[in-house]
Amino acid sequence: MRHASKTLALLLIVLVLISGCSTIHIQSNSPYPISMSREIAADYTVVGHFSVQTRAMFTLGGFLTFKDVDFDYLVTKEILRNGGDGAVNVRIVDQMNGTDILINMALSAAGGLLGYAITGESDGAWGSLLPFFLSTRTVTVKGDVIRRVRS
Repeated sequence: MRHASKTLALLLIVLVLISGCSTIHIQSNSPYPISMSREIAADYTVVGHFSVQTRAMFTLGGFLTFKDVDFDYLVTKEILRNGGDGAVNVRIVDQMNGTDILINMALSAAGGLLGYAITGESDGAWGSLLPFFLSTRTVTVKGDVIRRVRS
């Protein structure tokens, strides 16, 4: 019974360590109005749509952000590209896509090789811990560019 409780405790600790989280910091200091609302004032019209992707990187199971999303840059670039005065209906989607999975799998394999080089045994422990130190997620920012109607 004692062995089973030690195994369960170890399993819970490992699950907590590999279950990571991620935090994306979104703030805007753009000189252009940016809104997540779909509503636009009567004196504005939609002049373009955008969807841009970037990759965020995290360390320590997502506790610390290594490479954050430059939200201002992404949205402002699209506003300027479309000749707009602002953006509405802005949506942010955070996901782990196939590329992120491949990157994290490669990190796991590299961790396994590192563990083998250090210990001389391939026990898999290092492979499961390396993505804990660096993992990636794809962030997509979508929205509509608006322009003031000049009368």
